[in-house]
Formats: sequence, structure tokens, C-alpha cells
Amino acid sequence: MKLTALNRSTLVVGATLALIGLVLVFVLSCLWGIRSGFVAEIERLEPQIARLQGIALSEEQLTVANQMLGATLEELAYLPDGETAMVAAAMQQTIRQVVSEAGFTVAGSQILPAAREGDLQLLRLDLTVSGNVDALDASLVRLRDLRPMVIIESAELKPARVRRKIGRAADQEDVRQITGRFKLLSLRIIE
Repeated sequence: MKLTALNRSTLVVGATLALIGLVLVFVLSCLWGIRSGFVAEIERLEPQIARLQGIALSEEQLTVANQMLGATLEELAYLPDGETAMVAAAMQQTIRQVVSEAGFTVAGSQILPAAREGDLQLLRLDLTVSGNVDALDASLVRLRDLRPMVIIESAELKPARVRRKIGRAADQEDVRQITGRFKLLSLRIIE
């Protein structure tokens, strides 16, 4: 069988149309793949966008909460102002004054090395005092109310030896005298 010019042109046109059809199918499948990628990316981003929209809607509430947190943090911890040694010395002076006003006699105090705990620095103080039980009660109440907050890490209390004075009756002595050693700490925000 001979190919005639008509058959040959029909074959060329058919082959060209088939090739154009294949290219069109390839281009459409590529575009479908790109579209699927965009759809997957949109689905991945939708929860993040929703969270950001929620944050934007509650911006005022978050600002108020942040201010309240800042005020609370200032009550609980020393701010990152100044050197650690300076802040620890101020803490030591304040605590000595508070327990003295409560009735204790401060026998000694020593600033211990500061330790780091996450974003906070632990300012530590070793305090030795003597006095009676009433001074202990008053000191504990005042330390509880002190701001920035003071935490009692440990306490050793023991009865104090009382020297009898000549001519003083045993019933006139305060048998509630104690000596105490406290390890106290306060928090300091690290920048």
C-alpha cells in the first residue's frame, strides 16, 4: 500500500495533534501538581494564620496581662538593674534591718555565691541571729511580707544558753531565748 499525499498529510496532522495533546496533558498535570502544592501549603498555614488573628483580636487583653505580669514580677524578684554584688548587698541590708526591727540581734550575715536557675539568679544569704520566740514570729511575718520576695531555704533553731546573773531569780529569766541560722534567698531577673 502506498501512502498518498492525502494519507501522508492526514498522518502528519494526526501526529502533530497527538503530540500537542501529549504536551497539553503534561502541562496540565504539572499545573495540577503546582496547585496541589499550593493547597497543601495553604492548609498548613491556616492554623498559624488563625492563631495570629486571635492574637491580634486579643492584643489589648495581652497588653494588660503583660503589664500585670511585669508588676507581679517586680514584687517577686529584683530587676536586672545594677551588678549582682550591689543587689545582693542591698538585699542583705534590708533583711538585717527587718529582723533587727522585729527584735532579733544579728550576730552575722554572709552573702553566698549567686546561682543561676533558668532566667533567674538566686541571691543567697546566710544569717545568724539571736533573740526570743516573739522576735522569731515577728521576723517570719515581716520576711513573708517583704518585697521583692524572700524565701527561707533552711532554718536551724536551738535554745540559747542563758547565763544567770547574780541576784536574779530563775523565774525572771526569759527561757524562750533562741539562736537561729537561716539560709535565705531572693530571685533576680537576668537580662
